[in-house]
Parts: sequence; structure tokens; C-alpha cells
Amino acid sequence: MTTPDRADWLVQEISDLLDVSSVGLYEFMEFLNDPDEPSTMQERRTIAQQALDRLMREPGTYLHWQRWAKFEELDEVAVAGLPGEAWDPPRETDGLYVAIDRR
Repeated sequence: MTTPDRADWLVQEISDLLDVSSVGLYEFMEFLNDPDEPSTMQERRTIAQQALDRLMREPGTYLHWQRWAKFEELDEVAVAGLPGEAWDPPRETDGLYVAIDRR
């Protein structure tokens, strides 16, 4: 599958999940971790960023910090201000991660 095809596929997968709940940005990376289509971390991050950019153009989507296990929604995050760790799994110290959601 080409990079644009993988981005299209990822947008659809995440969009389907957003119909029922928020989705951690780390989950974008997990979806792209396919042993049948190996790619580098940078390639996955590029595809994930493309998918995120497209999803953020949909009305009502937003990013926020969320706490694992409690699914506690915290402060909103601007796309332009995404921290470097935004694509990482929930932090072990406090369970925080960045998630996309719909209003």
C-alpha cells in the first residue's frame, strides 16, 4: 500500500473510532505498526500526521490531553502546539496522552 493509501485507510479507521469515543494519537502509530508492511518510525509519523491533518479539518474535531484509565478529558491542545511526545503511549508517571475527539 502506498503512503497516500495508508493515510486514507488510517483516516477511515480513526474516523470510525471517533464515532464512539476519543482516540489517542499513539493509536494512530499502533495502527501503522504492521509487520506485513514494515515502515520506519519516521514514515509512520509522517502518515499519522497526514491523517491527523485531514481529520482536524472536519468540523467539531479537537485535540486534548486525556488521562488513561479514567478517560478524564483535560486541557485542549492546538495542532500547531503539539508536543513532541504527542504520538507516544500514555505516560507511565501520570497516564497522560494526547487524544483527538469530536464535539
